[in-house]
Amino acid sequence: MKHLLYSGLFHAVLPLVVLSGCLQCVTNEITQNVVKHYFEAHNNFATSADAWGNYSLDLTFEAMLYYEKHTGSGNYLPMVLDIMELRNYKPSDTIPYKSQPFCSIHFALYDLTGNR
Repeated sequence: MKHLLYSGLFHAVLPLVVLSGCLQCVTNEITQNVVKHYFEAHNNFATSADAWGNYSLDLTFEAMLYYEKHTGSGNYLPMVLDIMELRNYKPSDTIPYKSQPFCSIHFALYDLTGNR
C-alpha cells in the first residue's frame, strides 16, 4: 500500500473506487483496458509475427494468467494459449529459465494447466 501512495496511482484510482464502491470492478476495468491495449498494438495477434514483442508483452501475458487464477475472472488462459501456439510453444515445452529473465509465461501456463 505504501508503494501505491508514493506512485500516485492510489490518488488516481481512489476516486474511481469511491464512486463505484467496488475495488474489484475498477480492477477488472483496468485489467481489461491493459489487455485491450496490447491486443490492439499487436494486430489482435493475427499472425505469428504479431505474437512477439518486448518483455512488457510477456509480463502482460503472465499477469493475464495469474489474474485469471487469483480472481477467477478474465478468461485469459485461452487467449494466452492461442498466442503461445502462434509462437510454437505448448505448456509442456521445457524452456530454460535463463531465457526468460523478467517472467516465466511457461511456468504460469504449467501452473494453470498442469502441463496440458
